[in-house]
Amino acid sequence: MDKVKRGSIEQVANELYDELLTTGSSLLDEEVLKIVINAAKAYHTWSGELAATDDNGVLTIDSATVIAVDDWEIMQPVVLAHCDLTQARRLEAMQEPNAGISTSEAMQLYKDALATMKKEAFQFMPASFDLGEDDKDGAINLSGFWDL
Repeated sequence: MDKVKRGSIEQVANELYDELLTTGSSLLDEEVLKIVINAAKAYHTWSGELAATDDNGVLTIDSATVIAVDDWEIMQPVVLAHCDLTQARRLEAMQEPNAGISTSEAMQLYKDALATMKKEAFQFMPASFDLGEDDKDGAINLSGFWDL
């Protein structure tokens, strides 16, 4: 069964930008796009999904890369935390006291979201072992196991 597509990274970033704009965020659409692309690259690091390479084997995740719904659900908390971190840094630089969460709080939320993404993104194909009748000595035959 094929994964259900959420859309391109650019489409997802535009939708998120529109949502952030209604909450008073000062992030620009280009910043949100860059944050989503960086999260997708980090997600690929741990999951192996979004494998888009050029002819030289270089990872090419860009605004046109299509992401699936389940991949976005794992990446979204990281993206939102990174947006919050960028906004908090901007507000602190403007010396706006009590204008949202602090940079240190936003950084901790971002680190927590990254750690969660690492755990949720890790995927491994399920495997079974056939001990058969000839393996009464307890030896496990792994021939062909890595040929998944």
